[in-house]
Amino acid sequence: MISKMSHAAIFVLDQQAALEFYRDKLGFEVRTDATMDGGFRWLTVGPKDQPGFEIILMEPNPGFMFDEATANQIRDLVRGGSSGQVSSIPPTARRLMKS
Repeated sequence: MISKMSHAAIFVLDQQAALEFYRDKLGFEVRTDATMDGGFRWLTVGPKDQPGFEIILMEPNPGFMFDEATANQIRDLVRGGSSGQVSSIPPTARRLMKS
């Protein structure tokens, strides 16, 4: 039985824009921001009152984790507003971003 969740992944089209939203609008703190060889960026944020939980803001780019076709499929799903792990920013959050 799962008793604790430490990470959740959200696919985003622009990691920097997602970071600014979660950090500046929602008040989350940056937990990890590391660029690996080849340019892969491992970026996680989390609520300040939940130090054991991190949200991975993952840009589906070809290379480290995905081939070109898979990365394109995931980006298309994100653009289409798919929810779940393949997710974009929900409409209610989009309104916050504009304010």
